[in-house]
Amino acid sequence: MAPSSIPPFCTWVSLCLLPSCAAGAFAWPSADEFQNAAREAVESPRTWGPALGAGVLWATNADRGISDWAKQASPVFKSEENAEMWSDSLRFAGNRLMNVAQISHFVTSDSWDRSWKQAFIGYGSAIVATEAGWALKKITNRDRPEPTENSPSFPSQHAARCFAYNGQTRLAFEDAGIDSFFSDGVIFTGDLVAWGTSWARVESGAHFPSDVLAGAALGNFTAIFLQRAFLSVDGHPSLVIQPGGSGMFVGASWNF
Repeated sequence: MAPSSIPPFCTWVSLCLLPSCAAGAFAWPSADEFQNAAREAVESPRTWGPALGAGVLWATNADRGISDWAKQASPVFKSEENAEMWSDSLRFAGNRLMNVAQISHFVTSDSWDRSWKQAFIGYGSAIVATEAGWALKKITNRDRPEPTENSPSFPSQHAARCFAYNGQTRLAFEDAGIDSFFSDGVIFTGDLVAWGTSWARVESGAHFPSDVLAGAALGNFTAIFLQRAFLSVDGHPSLVIQPGGSGMFVGASWNF
């Protein structure tokens, strides 16, 4: 996915953060809290599992064979064109499933402050995963199965974004203390949607399997890291963002 297809970062921040301005401030984590959040994100099987799979496929050069077979056989989506269409549609569905979890957080939580922060972190995770994916593309500069000018392959931003949505769907329910048949169904559907998005990218000829596995690892890492780093701290320096006039006020505050 080329960067031009990604809404500007400031636009996303405005859309996601403006409703939460009334909630006040995000506490800035300490160095230890950053480290603990990163450790938990790395140690999650949802992160290291896909990352390990991507490494094995790339190291053994099995990527090309699987990619060629997926494009020719199209076992799920029946054509490259259908796969391309479904990769976008399923990614959109992953966003909507995250919204279901976020709305459920508002309905069940006794703190709208925390619910707004949860919503902001959800979209922030998707943005960070997507932008980090583009940065890694520029570093690795790997050709796609069907080479596209100025559009490297590794990792898949579609996968990174959808797995960030998927991770935040799960984490929003967890943070709200919701564990029910309904939440399990939404989470399971989100898993199917995320993996469906990823496989569609392979069948469409846009990515190798290791690309989408790396994207899955990146999306999961980002979701867990931001959740643990920014939604579990209190009493530290805080980033304050408030609307004012024709712009926004950004500042810092400390509790003492």
